[in-house]
Amino acid sequence: MSRALKLAAAVLLSLAAPLALAGTSPQSTTFKVTATVIKGCVVSATDLALGNYDPAATSDLAPGTASTIAITCTKNTSITVSPLTTANSFKMHSAITMEDLTYKLYQDNPGTKDWSTTNWTKPSAGATTAVNFTVYGFVPKNQNVGAAADYTDTVTVTVTFS
Repeated sequence: MSRALKLAAAVLLSLAAPLALAGTSPQSTTFKVTATVIKGCVVSATDLALGNYDPAATSDLAPGTASTIAITCTKNTSITVSPLTTANSFKMHSAITMEDLTYKLYQDNPGTKDWSTTNWTKPSAGATTAVNFTVYGFVPKNQNVGAAADYTDTVTVTVTFS
């Protein structure tokens, strides 16, 4: 090995040696822990059972129970529930009689705030508290349906958040 190469190797070893052997035991260092909280929501809803409909009744079938749409989002998230849509245009269908039974969904029990035409906006309550929207259903009187059967429809809840 040439003299210049030996000298360079010796210099490198002398520089590296103190780094490898420096300090006393134990040694420590630090590192950062990071995470990013993203805006997000979880949406759920309970089924709505409207009860027994009598085609000869002289008044609308008011709800026996209400459905609750529960939305839990990240704090400081604004949420909007779009007008509700259904698989069958707000008509419950019977697979047995092949007939439809029209119904309406409202946010209030007197039936003045129609869920099918109105957006509903609320601020989020935070990641552990749900914001609840109530859905009341009414079946209008005087519908000409045939034999007794079960009627169903599927409602879609769409939530936009920002």
